[in-house]
Amino acid sequence: MNFSKATAFDLKELIDLRQKVLHPGGPRDRVVYAEDSDESTLHLILKENKKIVACGTLIDEGGGVFRIRGMAVSDNFRGRGVGSSLVEYFIDHVKKHNGHLVWCNGRVKALSLYERHGFVKNGDVFDVFGSGPHFKLKLKI
Repeated sequence: MNFSKATAFDLKELIDLRQKVLHPGGPRDRVVYAEDSDESTLHLILKENKKIVACGTLIDEGGGVFRIRGMAVSDNFRGRGVGSSLVEYFIDHVKKHNGHLVWCNGRVKALSLYERHGFVKNGDVFDVFGSGPHFKLKLKI
């Protein structure tokens, strides 16, 4: 996959995709994160015909801990390994930056994606308002 780092110019379209995929019909503030504008935050995007079709965000929480948020893949690109490639890229980034832990709140329906990459559930299933059931998942590097 040919991911690129999102620029400030891409951020609005990236957030639009998050909203469409992760919180359809929900308020926009649910998909705008305080860390979106942090210099240490990594936004990856995949474009086709100059349109963002997939995105993911990796937040550096400090102390070698990173969080994956806002992974969204357009309907017509699902099932092609895009999500898996995003996770692999993020894991490599964490390793290159001497991280020791990456975590996320992953949707129950995406559990197998994370488990294939070594993530383990941490706790019971919980509901994210407007987004459905999730697990907290962790990967020790």
